[in-house]
Amino acid sequence: MQIGACWFNAQEQVLVDSASGRSWLLSADEFQILSLLSAQRGKVVSRLELQQAIRPQLKLSMRADDLLNSTIRRLRLFLGDDAAHLLVNVANQGFILYATPRKQSRTELNSPLLKLGMPQFMLLMLLTLATLFWVGSRISHPTSIAPNYATQLPMHNGDLSEIQFYTGQPTDHSMKPLVDHFLAQVSACAVFPWQSIAATISTDQKFVSLVLKNEDADGLRFETIKMMSEDFNADVIDELWLKMVGICA
Repeated sequence: MQIGACWFNAQEQVLVDSASGRSWLLSADEFQILSLLSAQRGKVVSRLELQQAIRPQLKLSMRADDLLNSTIRRLRLFLGDDAAHLLVNVANQGFILYATPRKQSRTELNSPLLKLGMPQFMLLMLLTLATLFWVGSRISHPTSIAPNYATQLPMHNGDLSEIQFYTGQPTDHSMKPLVDHFLAQVSACAVFPWQSIAATISTDQKFVSLVLKNEDADGLRFETIKMMSEDFNADVIDELWLKMVGICA
């Protein structure tokens, strides 16, 4: 049987290099392994099956797996330069023997030692740019959300504070009475220390979230206030309550 550049004579248990004329008389375990692989050429033979084939020759001081590995190494040495493509290790399965070398296909990208030519490089760059463009087109860019209502209130130091209301709707005039009511109450503060207030009002007008911001020598300061009511327009938000929650100082 021809295996690459070698001829396997099973009757005499000899492997002959056809090119150089060199021959090897195979040991019992080498012969058993090569015979089993040859009988199932092109198919994976499990490590267990191969180990069982040489178990009668197994020395007590060696494990079956060690003996199998050493036998495979010797057979590859006999087969020469094409051994890596003739006698192939299939990870976690076993070994497979081919009659002729089956060189693995290699691409320009699966080895750090290979260099890309200019056409391949340009193609790679075009594919990369196309991929980045496609990904970028699928990403929603952040947008600036304008407040539904915005006004300014004087602070205790004479500066103006920005008061902004967001309702989540492009146009929602139904919130105007609630906004006016809140501004009237806050305007009554004797001392209003916040540089800005951002208020978010729920659609049913039963929930208001306030984010208060101020910046001084100690840095930025934020406070969050959440309010719930069945009817904010009917509630009396006096200065005492505003001081209690921290809106008035």
